[in-house]
Amino acid sequence: MKRIKSSFYIILGLPLFWILLKGYVFYKATSIFEYSHSPNDCVKTSPKRNPVGKVELNNFKKINFVLTNLNFVIPQYNKVVKDSSITNKARIVTFVDNSKVIVTYDSDIEGLDYLKHFNETSKNLESEYFNDYLSKHNIKTNYQFLKYTYNFKPNDISIFDSNDEIVVENAILRLKELVMVNGYDIYFNNFETPNIKGFQFGKPGVSKITLLNIFDSNDQQYSIILSGKLLKQEYIDYIISRIKTNGNTKLKSSKNPL
Repeated sequence: MKRIKSSFYIILGLPLFWILLKGYVFYKATSIFEYSHSPNDCVKTSPKRNPVGKVELNNFKKINFVLTNLNFVIPQYNKVVKDSSITNKARIVTFVDNSKVIVTYDSDIEGLDYLKHFNETSKNLESEYFNDYLSKHNIKTNYQFLKYTYNFKPNDISIFDSNDEIVVENAILRLKELVMVNGYDIYFNNFETPNIKGFQFGKPGVSKITLLNIFDSNDQQYSIILSGKLLKQEYIDYIISRIKTNGNTKLKSSKNPL
């Protein structure tokens, strides 16, 4: 009799379990679609790896200068008509065809401290899940956070993720839409050298401008904007491979913007 009762409960419970399971799966799937669905294709894009080695350019004169923590070497791929420092945190080299190489120190610019703003968002939501998520994925610097964000795609959200993780992952996708730079659809890569790490948006010969977003060993941020018909990817790789730290690794951002 006990066996019959047990079998009866099992038979009765299986459909109920199945209904609850289907409901849970439907809820999760709806959440994933809601949080990952975006009309912007940039959330489905990730940077390709650019293994920049040592590039040699023997037939060019070079412009050498220091900007805060880093030493830069710019090849003169056209005749230079002007080389000027607007401040000690920005340098502009202008060529005869009005093309330019603009180098700026960006860590003083409000809004570029992504971890800070992400943490502020988590406080606004009164949730500790953001910090827990960053800790789980060993994200400690702005570069690591940006690299994770750029590589994260909607299909990385799993039905087995917790609801809290899905909320965080949705925020990451929304942030990805905001921080993606024009040119990502033409050329988007990630480079790392012993001295710097960063991303390239756009490509010479295809884009009007090419942007390099650079982080030094102290997680300080820089930008290089390049343009010109004579600009080549080889010259950009040369610039990347020649950037070195100047030993001023204790520099901290001031409160004044550039």
